[in-house]
Amino acid sequence: MKLIKSLVLLLLLTSYQTFAQQQDPKVKKYIETYKHIAMVEMARTGVPACITLAQGILESAAGESALATRSNNHFGIKCKTEWTGAKTYHDDDAKDECFRVYNNVEESFIDHSDFLKNRPFYKDLFTLQLNDYKGWAYGLKKAGYATNKNYPALLINLIERYALYDYSSEVIANYDMYRTLALNRSMKADDYHALAKNAVKSDKKEFVEKVTVVAAPAVTEKKTESRYPEGFFTINGCKVFYAPEGLSLYAFATNRKMSYARLLALNNLTNEDVLTKGMLVYLDKRKRKGDKQVHVTSQGETLRDIALQEGVRLESLVKYNKINADSRIAAGQQVYLQKRASSKINVLN
Repeated sequence: MKLIKSLVLLLLLTSYQTFAQQQDPKVKKYIETYKHIAMVEMARTGVPACITLAQGILESAAGESALATRSNNHFGIKCKTEWTGAKTYHDDDAKDECFRVYNNVEESFIDHSDFLKNRPFYKDLFTLQLNDYKGWAYGLKKAGYATNKNYPALLINLIERYALYDYSSEVIANYDMYRTLALNRSMKADDYHALAKNAVKSDKKEFVEKVTVVAAPAVTEKKTESRYPEGFFTINGCKVFYAPEGLSLYAFATNRKMSYARLLALNNLTNEDVLTKGMLVYLDKRKRKGDKQVHVTSQGETLRDIALQEGVRLESLVKYNKINADSRIAAGQQVYLQKRASSKINVLN
């Protein structure tokens, strides 16, 4: 009798495990349809592709919910006070709640990334590793994205059942390509590879120009002109590069196996990830003194600006010149880079 009970239990367990691992064709179709958008968004903002896909599947019933089919809203994002676009009303936690309406599904994916990136509730998520999908799943629940207590387990189950983590790994392994695709929504991976294959070192400028064409309207990023050279270079003996608007510092650090916290500290940043404007980003600790005695200011410059331009530590400039790091300085003033200022610096505020 005990043997029969054991066999029955084993059969039931095996049947349950087989059922649990079954893959829904509708979900597989959803993944195949939207995986590219999720991967591009990961490169743009640092939201893991596997999390985006799992949330999309769960929140939209694999694209078949009323909110998804009627409003292109795949993530259940409510209007909030800042939303100025089209709206729809739907019963959720309360009756007739306001939800966002999008022109197409891609807009929904982009807004989902920006929603997580720009709201302070989710800032701790962006200190996690890009492949830490469990940390992200539990972090979303902790931050209040969903009220369902099983929300993390549901996301993790989808990620593991459909191997969604592979899409995050793909982005990490090919970050530069996906960043380019984020800037050029009409470009496909095959287009990128074809251009890269035909490019040689002498044609680098031409290649860069080809892969930085004008972006589609849905993209929020813009190409930024810079007076600095491409790639890595040095200022005052410190390794630096010019980061364009829209670069995710977290994704950059993760892709190069750097500490995100250290990258922020090197650049006097506290909670900055996706850059709202182009800026110099240092990979080395800046020097206490500049390679020249003074910096002559342009109208409105700050010590923070000058510290980046000259490769000098911000705290040193504050000490030398005895003004606030963010005070706007009048034009033609001498900011000292090696010793204490001999005269007062005129500031605008």
